[in-house]
Amino acid sequence: MTNVINAYITLLRAQDHLKLRACGKVLLENSLISSILKRDGDDKIKMEDLYPTHDENGISTIEQRVLSYLDHDMVFIPINIEHTHWYLAVVNAKEYEIQVLDSMGTIFGRQDLILTIKEMQKQIDIVSQHKNLKDHKWPNIQVSSWPVREIHFEQKMQTDGMLNTGLEKVCLTT
Repeated sequence: MTNVINAYITLLRAQDHLKLRACGKVLLENSLISSILKRDGDDKIKMEDLYPTHDENGISTIEQRVLSYLDHDMVFIPINIEHTHWYLAVVNAKEYEIQVLDSMGTIFGRQDLILTIKEMQKQIDIVSQHKNLKDHKWPNIQVSSWPVREIHFEQKMQTDGMLNTGLEKVCLTT
């Protein structure tokens, strides 16, 4: 299923209208990165051991990722719960909140999301210690302090055998 999700994300990334919306610039993260964020959100993990890689310009993978996030108004993160269920978390910098789109509601809890956001914050903190993060779109980089808001849908997400993404709902902040 992960391959299918990543293939779909790749198709979505090719659609310019999905990356630049009325509510801002969107980054569609892939499931590999979301699983790495979730894994590394554990306090026992040492960041320095995990991300020593630098590109030809001397920029670490963490710095590349953080700078990419901060260059967008929203980051869409697909989250997998124990290989059984997927939902979408949207880090919305304009609203200072984490929006959750989950067709099953909160039945599985949000431990996966907590670990993912905790790691994102860790990476932002590490980069901000080594680099002045003043030229970016996020007025508040304390993402772990942002509230989590469940996006509720008025109608079923799947009514005709085809999966509707619900991505158009993300720009709504009501």
